[in-house]
Amino acid sequence: MFGRPALLPICLFLSLAATATADVAETSANQVLRAIHADQPPNIDGRLTEAVWQQAEPATGFRQQDPEPGAAATQATEVFAAYDHKALYIGARMHCDDPAEIVATVSRRDNVGASERIIVSLDTYRDRRTAYSFALTATGVRADYYHASDAEFDRDYTFNPVWEAATQTDPDGWTAELRIPFSQLRFNSTEEWGVNFNRWVPARNEDDYWVYVDRNETGWASRFGALIGISGVQATHRIEIRPYAASATHRTEKWSSEFHSGLDFKMGIGPNLTLDGTVNPDFGQVEADPAEVNLSAFETFFAEKRPFFTEGSQLLRGDGPNYYYSRRIGATPHGAGSALDAPDHTTILGAAKLTGRLKSGLSLGALAALTQREYDRDSGSEVEPGAVYGVFRAQQEFGAAQSTAGFMLTAVERDFERGSPLPRQLVRHAYSGGADWNWRLRDGEYAVSGYLGFSHLRGKPAAITAIETSSAHYFQRPDATHVVIDTTRETFSGVVAAAEIERQAGKHWLWSVEAATESPEFEINDLGRLHSADNIEAVHTLTWRENHTLGPFRRFFVTAVGRHTWNYGGDHLISQGRLRIQSTWKNFWSTGLFVGGRRHGLSDDLTRGGPLMGLPRGYTGGANIATNPAGDIFSHAWIETWWDQANSRGAVLGGGFTWRLGDRWELGLNPFYSRERDPRQYLATLDDGPPLTYGKRYIFGTIERTTLSLQTRVNFALTPDVTLEIYAEPFAASGHYLEFGQLEAPGSSEINRYGANGTDIDRENGLWHVTTADSSFSFRADDFRYHSFRSSAVARWEWRPGSTLFLVWQVNRSNTEASGKRVGPGSLFDGLTSDGDQYFGVKIDWWFTP
Repeated sequence: MFGRPALLPICLFLSLAATATADVAETSANQVLRAIHADQPPNIDGRLTEAVWQQAEPATGFRQQDPEPGAAATQATEVFAAYDHKALYIGARMHCDDPAEIVATVSRRDNVGASERIIVSLDTYRDRRTAYSFALTATGVRADYYHASDAEFDRDYTFNPVWEAATQTDPDGWTAELRIPFSQLRFNSTEEWGVNFNRWVPARNEDDYWVYVDRNETGWASRFGALIGISGVQATHRIEIRPYAASATHRTEKWSSEFHSGLDFKMGIGPNLTLDGTVNPDFGQVEADPAEVNLSAFETFFAEKRPFFTEGSQLLRGDGPNYYYSRRIGATPHGAGSALDAPDHTTILGAAKLTGRLKSGLSLGALAALTQREYDRDSGSEVEPGAVYGVFRAQQEFGAAQSTAGFMLTAVERDFERGSPLPRQLVRHAYSGGADWNWRLRDGEYAVSGYLGFSHLRGKPAAITAIETSSAHYFQRPDATHVVIDTTRETFSGVVAAAEIERQAGKHWLWSVEAATESPEFEINDLGRLHSADNIEAVHTLTWRENHTLGPFRRFFVTAVGRHTWNYGGDHLISQGRLRIQSTWKNFWSTGLFVGGRRHGLSDDLTRGGPLMGLPRGYTGGANIATNPAGDIFSHAWIETWWDQANSRGAVLGGGFTWRLGDRWELGLNPFYSRERDPRQYLATLDDGPPLTYGKRYIFGTIERTTLSLQTRVNFALTPDVTLEIYAEPFAASGHYLEFGQLEAPGSSEINRYGANGTDIDRENGLWHVTTADSSFSFRADDFRYHSFRSSAVARWEWRPGSTLFLVWQVNRSNTEASGKRVGPGSLFDGLTSDGDQYFGVKIDWWFTP
């Protein structure tokens, strides 16, 4: 019934052949570094003059990852370790033949740019899977991140510990000192920790490691050397408190001011768990979302930027469905669309999360949040109920290869006001969750992974019906025999499952085969993120790569991907494939090409609840290029184009440009341009249609769209602790409708155009009027030009470790015109003169430990 993916047998055959000839290198991370006790703690000034550094034995013998994999580093590096009862101390000497080669720029924390740096990575649990990294540039700029998995570039920059560091430059190169309090680390014991050191020398494009891991192998923390010698140190009962006070002035139609305060706290629960909490949180310093014009039926999901929800979020995520999308908490009230004067967002009264890892290898994460009931300020009607949100995640590690098995559960409980219309729109109870696993074989060379999950909703029949007819489900489809609307049901339950086997390490050949399914009733959008359900999918990939020099290339890979999708009614919706070639050249520039295509298929959502609609054969192609990231000027560009047999076509061009202006300034530009023609833009569903389309008219228009934006960033760093960041995004978009028509027949991609075959169409009073031989009807399709300008300027001063003063200015302007005139580069700045909002704010927080 579902057909056979044609590329699957070929993929499996080549996979087995590749496996049989695989040459997987073995790495033995047997390096050991001993930390010595510091009777007198070193003064953190960047100078290695204290006696403890003269007594300690250094870690040496660094090897290159680039440009000559496995070769000895061209510049010597020595790293020392010491400790006392409060902190771990790291001293490092980075030798340099010519100190003038040292690239050293000043920037804000967590933005190390292209500066030379030393990175200290610690596996404090010695679980050979997770790690903390502390980076320090030659100018003393600090960065820190958490590795949630056994992968070097799985980096969570929301890890934000309080630690100190300093650097000095001298005729032999540069030196560094780091003080990392034990209170900022989680560990079960100090008998042995995993450790690795990484030095990046941009002047030579050289990346040096103490423990070298070949690119053909997997693993990061699992390859670390050992840090020994720390004794007499216990995990502390950590208590950190960060109260804040904020004053803000807003201007929309008139000026208004407000003052508020709140509290963030962090508390150690035993040696392994940490409780984070926030009361009346403030996110005034958070950058605004990018502008967009969304003509689809589907929600746009923006990235989370609020610090409380980003920090430690990796412990609340599982493999598989997005059960937890934190931006549901505190979002725009659900009833705001019909309200005259509703709040922009729902107030978060408080939230708390518990995270950590037990000695048994069990990682835990839990979050609870309480949001306020919100009202329309004009009518007094409820626009958002009070709600409680809960998330729980547990993951157990097992086996020598750090395999994992996990479980996740989410819940939303809403409390509606008596007489509120919202119970007809929202369910009262929403639950979801499931299990997932990742079984790693042959030291991580192979992996067998998958997940199995559920969702369950309870509410009034009207709320369940709203879900059944939403864009994620479309149960009202007249030709669907496997789903039906039930206007009396009060529950809605679904399942999701997937299984994958992949080869993820090896000299040349990698591959994967995956099957996944989402039942029609699967629904997680109350606290999660779901585009659409009712899918059965098969995906297979095959990659050939060369991670060492090959002709003019430093690295090179070719990947083929095939994807095949059905729904639960057995309709074969789509089969598509893509071939991608990506390379890094000897000068460290990178380039890529891809081509792809899809066969004739079907869509069960283009008619937005109507019958299936055909998808014509289509094609896509693109390219990208990037310069050497170690230079003072870094740029990259990409282009993608597509077309199909129904005369849909388009192109997107984007890129980025970063210019480091001296030692303290940085300018970043990210231009974007798209132009497309879509003859199947949905407009409306009307009654009195032909019997062939179930008595309905599914009306579509041909739209020509143009979109431009220019994200601009200017960063200035007086010192690493005093910075100014300016962000601005001028945006312009236009849409012009050319012709209109209706779906010819279910399963067809043809549109019967109005104005031909005995039909007439004209426009009057903003509506399009169509006359056929036996009827007449009207619909709306408006051309548009949209302009916006969003900007923010944030000055930060970390006036003491962990304590920060923010000065914030934000602007949000926009306007819409009833014109389809195409926007051009000059249109980008039309939003500057539009009406909008302004926000001025001052926020100060104070970090301290009782």
